[in-house]
Amino acid sequence: MTIKGRKLALLLLLVVALEILLFTASDADRGWRRLRRRRHRYVPRCSSSRPYSPRWVNSWQQYFNFKCPAGCVLKKWQSLYRSCQGDRLYHFKCKNSRFALPRCSSFDYVNAYCGRLAFKCPHNQVITKVTSIFNSRYKDRRFSFRCCGGRRVFTSNCRYTRTQNRWHGPLKYRAPRGYYFAGAVGTYNRIKKDRIWKFKICKLKKLVCRLTYT
Repeated sequence: MTIKGRKLALLLLLVVALEILLFTASDADRGWRRLRRRRHRYVPRCSSSRPYSPRWVNSWQQYFNFKCPAGCVLKKWQSLYRSCQGDRLYHFKCKNSRFALPRCSSFDYVNAYCGRLAFKCPHNQVITKVTSIFNSRYKDRRFSFRCCGGRRVFTSNCRYTRTQNRWHGPLKYRAPRGYYFAGAVGTYNRIKKDRIWKFKICKLKKLVCRLTYT
């Protein structure tokens, strides 16, 4: 092979090597871009929006203070969990008890963060107010309650419900006809970062004194 032929062959080898390098770099760049898009695609975004309905009493991770109007008692408890927030939205409804209930007792923060909540109203009282504060470190809430009763008004037929929700599942419970909330039990799971709930419900009755003649 002549010197000219050797130079030509060397030049061809250099061209081929350069094309291989360019192709490899381009392929690696496309692969990196696909990987970045894939990572970006699967990174979940945590929305702070709330479902339009029902009328929630709180925003995510925020304090709430719900109280029934005078003479009304807690009748419905509803909540919705969102994993990325580690919290629940709450919705409550009250119903007129038909009785005056001026005798009230307040119970502030009846549970510790990540601890079991087991609360029941004093004898012959029912729940009229629920307050709660959220802690972002523990991903949990503490709850306060107010219970009210009236003169010659007493509770009867009290019982505990079964557990009303699953971990991370929705909760929607309305007390049966004639019943009202008189207590709550919330069990916390440190892995799930959530609570499951059951409730104490009671009927309200008025003590009527009947005169008898002999």
